[in-house]
Amino acid sequence: MSPARLIQITDTHLGGPDATQAARWAQQLRDVHTAAAPRPGDLLLATGDIAEDGSAAAYRQFRALTDPPCPVVVLPGNHDDPAVLASTLGAWPAARLGDDHHFGGWRLLSLNSHLPGRIEGRLGAERLARLQTMLAAEPATPTALAVHHPPLPLGADWIDQTRLEDGPVLLQLLQRHPQVRLVLCGHVHQARRQRLADLTVLTTPATSRQFAVASDTFALDPQQGPGWREVHLYPDGHWQSVVHRLPAAA
Repeated sequence: MSPARLIQITDTHLGGPDATQAARWAQQLRDVHTAAAPRPGDLLLATGDIAEDGSAAAYRQFRALTDPPCPVVVLPGNHDDPAVLASTLGAWPAARLGDDHHFGGWRLLSLNSHLPGRIEGRLGAERLARLQTMLAAEPATPTALAVHHPPLPLGADWIDQTRLEDGPVLLQLLQRHPQVRLVLCGHVHQARRQRLADLTVLTTPATSRQFAVASDTFALDPQQGPGWREVHLYPDGHWQSVVHRLPAAA
């Protein structure tokens, strides 16, 4: 059977006070979306930091630049305003702003790790308890989790200081639910793959700027262009993934 195709974009950082930067990043999102070419039957997943400034204008621009012929699952990052995001995109027929989605024989659970006023993320006891209940309800359904902040350190001090604060608790919970095969994250503006037993944690390049890998201080990688991740999900629970990039700006 043919797999379902999930396209992950992340860290679009639309809007903000720098007009030149905002225009460049909007164009890069447009170019990524055109190259990824979502089709009917796909799912487009946007894993946070949709806006640079949490503004309604940025979320309206996101809709205008994407609006694919398939559902769009959107979750907030640390730069976002979850309430403004929900109110702005809530009337978009394609948008899926809840936390439980079935797609291609899989279940996609999206988590809000936004922590007001902070760069790092946290789920908190209430969301973790709800996740436990949701996972216990469908133990046989292959499941992917989407969350902006990665739960594992990447080996870069400045990034690891801003990861998911209760990531270890999340990972302990997921170890009790082997139907969870994937965790799809944003936040780090780079592509990484990490394994924890049968669970794989994937991070994805930003459509905006790229962070240098394994740097202990803030650093950009101008050699890497904007990118996205394509994940093929098979009903029997196995999956394949590839990262695509556009050329870096000259």
